[in-house]
Amino acid sequence: MNRKDLVNYILLNSKYSIDEISTKIKVDRSNVYLWKKGKSKPKVDNINKMAAITGHDIKWLNEDKIEVINSGNNSRMKALKTNDNADIISLQSENIHLLKEKVKMLEDELQALKLEPSNKSNWKINFSTFNIYSFITFKNKKDYDKPG
Repeated sequence: MNRKDLVNYILLNSKYSIDEISTKIKVDRSNVYLWKKGKSKPKVDNINKMAAITGHDIKWLNEDKIEVINSGNNSRMKALKTNDNADIISLQSENIHLLKEKVKMLEDELQALKLEPSNKSNWKINFSTFNIYSFITFKNKKDYDKPG
């Protein structure tokens, strides 16, 4: 696979978010998004760091071709490699279930925040108004009877 495909593979099969990966490899997250979309190519060092952080062993075939040798100890990836449809469906169902639980938890937190009384006295709003006055003083007085 090429660099873009590998970045997408790593992001898809990692427990880390793009923000976490970008922080760990010390690049801006916008770079990771550009790599993901194929708009720029990551350096070899950054690819190696991403693979190491996420537990993937890779082998460079040439400058742009990379082979994933080992996906680490991730049992989900091992199940996906078997191409067994039942395993894939089972893993997807489990993932959906976990995501539904997370959504429910976030909805409960949101509801609790909505019910919590807001204390507007904590907010200090200071409106600053100021006027700037400037004066110009001339040493010589103007004689308005004699035009300039």
